[in-house]
Amino acid sequence: AQMRTLRFPRMARATLETLLARDWSRHIVGQRAVAHVAAVHPLDGDQWLAAFAPSDVLESLADAADAQGWKTVDVSTADDALAGAARMLAPDDVRGGECTIVLCDATGATHAVHVRGGVPWVGRRFLAGAMAADVATFARASVVSAVSRAHLVLIGHGTHTAGLARTLGADGARARAVDPGLPPDASSVELFAVARAMSAPALHLVAPRAQLTRARGMRATTWWLVAATAAALLAGLGIERWQVQRDLAAVQQARAEIAAPVRNAMALRSDVEAAAEITGMLAEREAAASRVSGAMAAVALALPEGTTLTALRISGDSVMVEGESARSAAVYDSLRGVALLERVALAAPLRQERQTGDVVVEHFAFSARLRRTAAPPAGSQ
Repeated sequence: AQMRTLRFPRMARATLETLLARDWSRHIVGQRAVAHVAAVHPLDGDQWLAAFAPSDVLESLADAADAQGWKTVDVSTADDALAGAARMLAPDDVRGGECTIVLCDATGATHAVHVRGGVPWVGRRFLAGAMAADVATFARASVVSAVSRAHLVLIGHGTHTAGLARTLGADGARARAVDPGLPPDASSVELFAVARAMSAPALHLVAPRAQLTRARGMRATTWWLVAATAAALLAGLGIERWQVQRDLAAVQQARAEIAAPVRNAMALRSDVEAAAEITGMLAEREAAASRVSGAMAAVALALPEGTTLTALRISGDSVMVEGESARSAAVYDSLRGVALLERVALAAPLRQERQTGDVVVEHFAFSARLRRTAAPPAGSQ
């Protein structure tokens, strides 16, 4: 799922969710061209917090819930789950203001979200091995006030959060560690489940089939109200029509204002996607390219002075080097220093031969393997 802060005129949430679900590609860059479900939450002024998720993913989650025999399943974004935990764990004096909540497992800080007014404002997924400086940088970039006044809530086992809290406190931040009671080896997924259970989400992502089921269930309940509210509906229809016309005019004006930037953004997105595709193709070709020539050149350049090379064979990833040298140990050390080679070892016993003038020459034969080149990750952009 992806979250965005959007500007739209005030309107019914269902109306805006339908509009965003229909035109989701205007607001996010989707990995797959599939239908998306949108959920919105009003912010200050004309700002809305919106979440987008692929419909097929939500349907898969609903199918899994049915297979487990669950009657209902609530789906929310990770940022929304952490924001709900912040509403419960943040100090009372900042609960309605700004706060940064950080998720920590055995590997360190994994996720963080900056909350303003109880709703997620910006989230971050840290790289593996993130340090306290990365957390402080995210808090410093997100908070409006000075970093010395930033409030951070660290969720995780005490053995993982105590050191981070002390380091952030020494940097001037107000860090509070919260232990949810899980084992020390609990994963970030399990910590997310605990955070999600602390508070209801601000954005409810519902699969289209579940929406249809709920709608059908409401029909039987509301049918008896139809006759009693018919007159009110006629009056409301006129009001709603006027409201829709006014909102439509506002939307049309807003679309006209952002038409040029949207066109430029879509063109830029197409260029980025094309460049990413070319980069992936080049990376695959590079990983599959033959390294025989480079390995032969590297071996020849690495041999010490005075070494005679009699045979150099490369078959697949196997390398065989034979020759003569006054010091075979120096040849062994030089081959170990070649970056393309690994597992350098003697292929046959050294043979010494005394030449004219009591000059001893050693006949050597070493075997090695070409180092594997890491293939590009599948689906990398």
